[in-house]
Amino acid sequence: MIWDLPEISKDELDTLVGRFSCDPLAAAVLLRRGINRPENLRYFFDDDLKSLHNPFLFTDMVDTVDRILLAKDEGERVLVFGDRDVDGITATTLMVSRLEEMGLEVYWQIPLGDEHYGLTEEAVRQFAEKDGTLIITVDCGITSVKEVDTAQALGIDTIIIDHHEPQDILPEAVAIIDPKLDDSGYPFTGLCGASLVGKVLWALRFAQTDLYRQRFTLLNVRPGNESIIFEALKIENLVEIERLVETLVPGLVRPEDTRLVSFLKEEVIFLYDEKPQVRLLRQVFGNDTQIGVTDMAPEIAKVYPSLSGMSLLRMLQGSKLAKFAQRPPLEVEAFHQLITTFVLSKYPQLLKQMTEDLDLMSLGIVSDMMPMVDENRILVKHGLQVLESTPRPGLRELLSANKLLGKPISAMDVGWKVGPVINSTGRMGKPDLAVKLLLAKDSDGGEIGILLKEVLSLNETRKNLGSQAWDRVYPKAHESKKHFQGRFLLVRDDSVHRGITGILAGRLSREFNAPAAVVAFLGDRAVGSIRSARGFSATGFLSHFEDLFENWGGHKAAGGFSLPSHRYDEFSSRISRVLDLVPLDEDEEEKILIDLKVPAQRMDPSLEELELSLQPQGQEFGRVVYMATGALIEDIQFMGKGQEHVKLTLGLGNHKWPAIMWNSADRVKRDIHLRSKVDIVFNLERNFWGTNKTLQLHVLDIRGT
Repeated sequence: MIWDLPEISKDELDTLVGRFSCDPLAAAVLLRRGINRPENLRYFFDDDLKSLHNPFLFTDMVDTVDRILLAKDEGERVLVFGDRDVDGITATTLMVSRLEEMGLEVYWQIPLGDEHYGLTEEAVRQFAEKDGTLIITVDCGITSVKEVDTAQALGIDTIIIDHHEPQDILPEAVAIIDPKLDDSGYPFTGLCGASLVGKVLWALRFAQTDLYRQRFTLLNVRPGNESIIFEALKIENLVEIERLVETLVPGLVRPEDTRLVSFLKEEVIFLYDEKPQVRLLRQVFGNDTQIGVTDMAPEIAKVYPSLSGMSLLRMLQGSKLAKFAQRPPLEVEAFHQLITTFVLSKYPQLLKQMTEDLDLMSLGIVSDMMPMVDENRILVKHGLQVLESTPRPGLRELLSANKLLGKPISAMDVGWKVGPVINSTGRMGKPDLAVKLLLAKDSDGGEIGILLKEVLSLNETRKNLGSQAWDRVYPKAHESKKHFQGRFLLVRDDSVHRGITGILAGRLSREFNAPAAVVAFLGDRAVGSIRSARGFSATGFLSHFEDLFENWGGHKAAGGFSLPSHRYDEFSSRISRVLDLVPLDEDEEEKILIDLKVPAQRMDPSLEELELSLQPQGQEFGRVVYMATGALIEDIQFMGKGQEHVKLTLGLGNHKWPAIMWNSADRVKRDIHLRSKVDIVFNLERNFWGTNKTLQLHVLDIRGT
């Protein structure tokens, strides 16, 4: 195993620490991961919900909102169609519960048993028989061209809310909310289905305010060198839609000969601190000109008294806007940020109600392995806190069954304990049980208890099936690895349950450090899952087989597909040729990228503060990997049913640390010796036992000194 501790620039480290007043060790971790641009660093040092991207940045958001509001006003019947995984289940739950609260008549559906992924023509026709007129797909739909055409022919409109990769032809929907569309307008592609639903719901709430669809212009006028500088932003739904920066020398150029007059004509204009700016305006337009502007400073001062008398320029100094901008921001941009904050304070329900949705949004983000960067960090950080005290009775009981109530919940807890239980319902063909559990209210009939028991039972079945199937697919994977020269694994097993192909593919990809696909057969149809490794793009690979597949999709890290059984051999035979077209890191020896070499004096419980400051961790920002040298092995014990795991006590710094090494019993007496000194690479984690909490080291590798 290769240990790699990349070099970082001391000057760059000092600059980052000075600019953001952060722990030098945290700064070192970020720099080693290539996170050094201010706009990216923002999401590691700013967790304010007001810093989230505005949902109306989506090009189709207004159309989405207007169509849903029309359905409400007209008393239409709406179908929410989701997916069977955690993201689809949470997205469906969130959309259904909130639309019902708005008073809409809502039906919902997700694929059951061995039904195809995504919207089906049968589902569309069944909904038409109920006189339905609007379908909203969540976590699916971006490839449902034929199904949306069928809906359109039957007089049903469709809104697609999806985050999967679009194909060349898009469905003819009323609106599409997918950040991966080239023209989506949204600055972040890493949202999942549940978080996209949360964005739509925020926009629906904003539409209840008197600012929805209202356009106004923010204007800032300031003196330059013998000139006057105009900065103007046109704003709609709090989103900038156009800007103008114009410099005029009074008396040199007529204002009507510039872009300024046409830009401001017939606009509602807001200023901040009217008097000095009106004086400058009169220098340009003349003393007799009537200038219709509204000064927002008095209204803002009522909400934020500390800002009274403070200029925009002064507000910029030391502000988040200046700190996290790649270029020096304009004063009018500070005005825009101030107006946004003011509006969110004026309508507190916008953030309050979105916060209540964050438990399900964070479940979707973590379980669907979305990148833990950009605004996902804010959503998950707050979402995990909401999850600890979620008001949803069914979810609370599920957390209790997993012994998570009353404890801080981490992204790892969601990924390893909560998500898999919910996911098991989809894998076993009964995802509707999870939706019903999450939607359930307190009832005397014991509905929640019955649903929870069924969900937990499905999870046990899923685990048992996985254990049995692993023994069958593992030797086949060895043969496949030889066939594809270590670059790919393809395993077909006709007895594998369709619902666990993804679990098996993921485990194989980790075990063999190679991309892996596992295929199950359902009569005349083959259904498979693929998981990535070594930089391999799952969707890039699958795109080469579009002519064979009935259905396919996913992300770079994971994907799914189905094809007629009689075409499986053709699929298998073409893989070798396609592999040459899909990049793969050829370095097969596992490499550990080390984030931080911890000085002996920092190896104490305060290290957890550093760990917590870098939470949440997940996809694209994984767990912090530490390195420490000169640890003394003071005790060795064996753990597990087969005594395959090792528990160590390590003397490190001035403390004794409990440490765990999984599946490493064979290393004892080979390179793990009592009383020997070693260097270690590890993660830091909390271990809960009853009401006790202890820090322990999860040792990833060990070397004698």
